[in-house]
Amino acid sequence: MVLVILLISLTTIISVFLYLKFARMLQLGKAFKGPLNLPLFGHGLHLIGKSPHEYLLMLTDYIKIYGNTFKVWMGPELNILTIDLKDIEVVLGTTKFNDKATLYKTMIPWLNEGLLISRGKKWFKRRKIITPAFHFKILEQFIEVFDQGGIKLVEQLRTQIDKEAFDFYSFVSTCTLDIICGKYECNTLI
Repeated sequence: MVLVILLISLTTIISVFLYLKFARMLQLGKAFKGPLNLPLFGHGLHLIGKSPHEYLLMLTDYIKIYGNTFKVWMGPELNILTIDLKDIEVVLGTTKFNDKATLYKTMIPWLNEGLLISRGKKWFKRRKIITPAFHFKILEQFIEVFDQGGIKLVEQLRTQIDKEAFDFYSFVSTCTLDIICGKYECNTLI
């Protein structure tokens, strides 16, 4: 009996603490539709045991059910997912909304605060420096390399059609490296 009262008390204290800590996110989350979620776990339990392919199919179903913009809780973290181009333009067009997800913090020791991890004015300044390298006029010089590399990648992926599973990442990362190096092989590491 004492153990039950202790567990109920502990659960209540933790629930109140979490509610107070995440009240703003809970309030913002109410503005968006989304699948049912469990306290503390969010939608994480929906993902257990799913392959990346199944995960993408699940997101596609969510888009059909909840529309172009919906919420997904990953544990206590609110994620707003959208395929609405106007919303994406607003978010990417300002430094106000470019805080990185918690997962990015784990990469700081490895990447420091480079373009991928930085935020706010620091991110905007760095992005402004690198943006000219991706201007269409510059990228046009590499169309043949992109095209040939893509053709070789498709040829290699076709050899995997009858296989039940294969490491797609190794094919794409190798092809990416070859394209960056200006080769057409897409088989440097395979």
